[in-house]
Amino acid sequence: MPDSITVAIFDFDNTMRRGDSITDLVRYAMQRGKLQPARLPGILWSTLLYLIGAKHEVEAKAQALAFMASLNEAEQEALFSGFVQDQLLPHLYPEALRETQKHADTGRKVLIVSASPDCYMRYLQPALPVSAVLATPVNAQGAVGHNCKGEEKLRRINQWAQENGYHIDWPDSYGYGDSAADAPYLRQVGHPVAVNAHRKLLHMMPGISQVTWGK
Repeated sequence: MPDSITVAIFDFDNTMRRGDSITDLVRYAMQRGKLQPARLPGILWSTLLYLIGAKHEVEAKAQALAFMASLNEAEQEALFSGFVQDQLLPHLYPEALRETQKHADTGRKVLIVSASPDCYMRYLQPALPVSAVLATPVNAQGAVGHNCKGEEKLRRINQWAQENGYHIDWPDSYGYGDSAADAPYLRQVGHPVAVNAHRKLLHMMPGISQVTWGK
């Protein structure tokens, strides 16, 4: 019989911190000379096409991460771990840190489930009271795998539970998210919380508990 557990699931960008972390990564990589400025117009154009619906999100991410192919393994590790230490961890909402610690202290498995690339997201786990970080897979060449967004978030959570021999007690579990992309797992948990919520999420889940973090 699988072990029964409760979980607390957190989206990352705009839930645990403000802004888009991949945009911050591009800036960080340029400042450290790991991404040539000549690449920036292509990244900006690709991002614009994505925002107007003319390009898939995965393609836009791949364009932003293409510079990885010019870095060796040690350079990638130094860049991404440094990015997490310098840019992500210092700017987490205090409320997000308190909530993750609170749930970890009660024995829940805390999960960060994000569409952001796992090439840097994985460096969050050693620094936070979380059991797993589930993010969009990216290989050493910057090629992007299946986007961890929407229904894929819930699939990845269930896959993680199965691989670790867990049965999730959904009614006693918690979820935190800001956008419609988080609705699949927010609908699954017994205690969903909208953080700085987008209007579309509130329309999809009327009556959901709401909190404002980082204001």
